Amino acid sequence: MERADNIIVETLIGKLGIWVENDVLSAIRFLPKEACASKTDNGFAHEVVRQIHAYLKDPSWQFDIPYVLKGTAFQKRIWDKLTTIPKGQTCFYGDIARDLKTSPRAVGGACRNNPVPIIVPCHRVLSKSGLGGYDGDWETGKVDIKSWLLRHEGAWGLEKKMNAPI
Repeated sequence: MERADNIIVETLIGKLGIWVENDVLSAIRFLPKEACASKTDNGFAHEVVRQIHAYLKDPSWQFDIPYVLKGTAFQKRIWDKLTTIPKGQTCFYGDIARDLKTSPRAVGGACRNNPVPIIVPCHRVLSKSGLGGYDGDWETGKVDIKSWLLRHEGAWGLEKKMNAPI
């Protein structure tokens, strides 16, 4: 029997919606501040929340959460590449595009559709012209989340790489 559940939690970076299916994480979504926190009795969902809070407190935290990446084979290749970017480091959309023989725009599209941001670290990918968007957003504050996550992880040389403060 399939068991699916979701929970909305308040974190240091705002409200997150967390979806789990059969004790596997299927999605994390950044929600508007007006979203109401919710509860669940799903123990796995609580474990996901516990690990996210642990990471937001300590950037060296290592996630140990099974997750599923629902997307195309192309998107999955990009998401797999994102998981190789070490904490505290960044790369450009173009770097990933060159490695995977695609375009920076295609990499950005896959990052925008990443079902489990934070765990699959699309926040570590930058635009050559600046920070870039985050979760497909440039204007409503999600880029502030990206900036916070990068500072939290101690992204080395980021300001120099971008030639601007983050």
